[in-house]
Order: sequence, then C-alpha cells, then structure tokens
Amino acid sequence: MKLTDLRDRMQRLVKLAEGLATEASLWKKCYASVLYVHRLAYIEGIQDALSGLEKARVVVAKMIQDEETKATRLG
Repeated sequence: MKLTDLRDRMQRLVKLAEGLATEASLWKKCYASVLYVHRLAYIEGIQDALSGLEKARVVVAKMIQDEETKATRLG
C-alpha cells in the first residue's frame, strides 16, 4: 500500500467519523416518538462505532508516520 493510499484511507475515516458524530448529535437533540431506552441504545452504538473509527485512524496515522520516516531515511 502506497503512502497516498494511506492518506486517502485516513480521509475516509475522518469523513465517516464526522458523519457519525453528526448522527449522534442529531439524535441527542431529537425528541422523536421512540422509546428513550431505544434512543440511548442507538446513540451508544453510534458512539461505539466512533470509538472504533478513532482506533483505526490512530493506526493509519502511525502507518503514515512510519512510511514517511522510511522515505526520509531512504531520501
């Protein structure tokens, strides 16, 4: 996988996280006629997904850093 591929992957992860954060925010403000426990469970699931995306983003950031370091050494 090339450095550009990793950077593209990072951008996709950031966009996904932004979308999920918006979704969670909308549901926190929402007064839809759904059971409170269902709404909380939904928001919790979204927040779990955000946590997973953040873990993946950190790993990709480390991979990018490693590749940049390698490229600098070979430079």
